[in-house]
Amino acid sequence: MRSAAFAMAALQAARAFADRYGIKAGEMKSCVAILLDGNLGGCARHEAAFVIAIELRRLGLQEGQANQVLLEWARTIGYPPRSIAGPLRNAFGRKPNGDYRYHPPGFRKERGVYKRVLQPFCQEIGCPENCLQYLLRARRSESDAFERFEEQGWVLSLNRRRCHAAVHVYRAICELERERRIAPGAPQLTSYKQLAERAQVDPKTVGRSLRVLAREGLLEVEFGSGSGPHARDRKPSQVTRLVPVPPTPPFIEPQ
Repeated sequence: MRSAAFAMAALQAARAFADRYGIKAGEMKSCVAILLDGNLGGCARHEAAFVIAIELRRLGLQEGQANQVLLEWARTIGYPPRSIAGPLRNAFGRKPNGDYRYHPPGFRKERGVYKRVLQPFCQEIGCPENCLQYLLRARRSESDAFERFEEQGWVLSLNRRRCHAAVHVYRAICELERERRIAPGAPQLTSYKQLAERAQVDPKTVGRSLRVLAREGLLEVEFGSGSGPHARDRKPSQVTRLVPVPPTPPFIEPQ
């Protein structure tokens, strides 16, 4: 059930924490601010600590800075300070190739720890329309989308790994957002053909590119089906750009 008072409290908490930690207000999720404010909503404290830590990572805080924020939070809720070490380590953990092991949550929290910790808050707040991050981002010009992707270093990063088509497909998704006048990061239905035409790539490479972008934490994709013999058999894919665009992982020079 949605609560206007709870949604307002979440917006105020998001602005307060953004100011306290030097974070852009438009990057702070209302549900995470409520969590930081000491509201657990019945979830396990170690899971809440992990979600806070991975969101702080997304917001650009270094591990030491995130540790300080978590220590303050732990004192607020009476959580043993030593207990934050495991969730913090997991949130900042990396794979052997240098990529982060876990992606932060997007606007949709439909499974796992993000669902258990954040979804109850999102439902009461009325996410995404009452989320500070979404509200401020929706007011921006849609033309900023690919520029932000490039500013975060993704064009260079993907090209270094010879994922050139993924760059063009991401640009095509941004163009569709603009053409359809939908809010940045809102889910949209599209076909491989529509993306291929705008990206100027072979339709066969679109699926591979979407998987690359999803693996990097840039998109959430529900793949459709375009293999049926008749139009009625085909189902479009649903693509959701994650906003804000996450930073690229550190580049590791090949040995």
